[in-house]
Amino acid sequence: MIVLSAEELLAMNGLIDGVEIAGIKLTASEEAEEVRVAKLKKSFTEKEFLVDEKLSNKFMVTAKLLEYYKSSERKVFINNLRIGLTEDDYAVVLDILPSHEVSFSRVPRITVMKKYVEAAEFLRQGQKVSFFDYEKENFSEEEFELELDSEEWKDLIVVQKYRRKALTDFRTYYFNDKEAYCYDYKDKTRQQRGAKDFREDLLGILEIEVGEKAIWQ
Repeated sequence: MIVLSAEELLAMNGLIDGVEIAGIKLTASEEAEEVRVAKLKKSFTEKEFLVDEKLSNKFMVTAKLLEYYKSSERKVFINNLRIGLTEDDYAVVLDILPSHEVSFSRVPRITVMKKYVEAAEFLRQGQKVSFFDYEKENFSEEEFELELDSEEWKDLIVVQKYRRKALTDFRTYYFNDKEAYCYDYKDKTRQQRGAKDFREDLLGILEIEVGEKAIWQ
C-alpha cells in the first residue's frame, strides 16, 4: 500500500493531466511555491519516487494506479473509499485516511466487500428464512434524517455509484446489532435489510460474480 499526502497527490495528478480526481478534494498549501517544491522534492526522495533527480519506476507504478482510477467508467464511493472498477475482478482503491492522506492499492473486489462484512457484527450474522422480501416504503429525506437522530445506529455506510460522471445509485445503509435499513436517495424509499440482503446488495454494487455469494451463504 502506498500513501500520498495531498501535496504529493496534487503533484502526481498534475503530471498526469491536472483534471480533478473524482471524489477527492485537493487543496494546495498556502506556503510559498519554493517552500512547497522543496518539501515535495524531499518527500518524493524519501519515498523513492525520485532517484538521482529522476522519477522512478515506483512513481510510475503509483501514477498508473491513479490513471486507472481516473479512467474507470464505473466508480463506487463507500464512505471514505473511492473505488475504480477495472475490467477484471480487481478494483483500484483510494482510501481517504483521517490524516487526509490517500492510500493506493489494487485489490480483488471481494477483498473490498470483506472489509465491511468482517468489520460489522450484524453483517456477519445469518438471516432468518422468510417467504416474502422486505417491502420498500416511501420515505422523505426529512423522515430519514429524523430516524438517524432518533436511534442509536452503530454503523452507517454511504454508497454512491457513478457511470462516467452520472450518479446511478445513491443509498445509505444504517444498522445496529439487531436490524438494518437501506435508504435510497434516488427513489426516496426505505427498506429493511437482513445481513444476507446487505451482502448481496454489496455484491451487486461492486459487480462481483454471482458465484462469490457462496462465500457467505
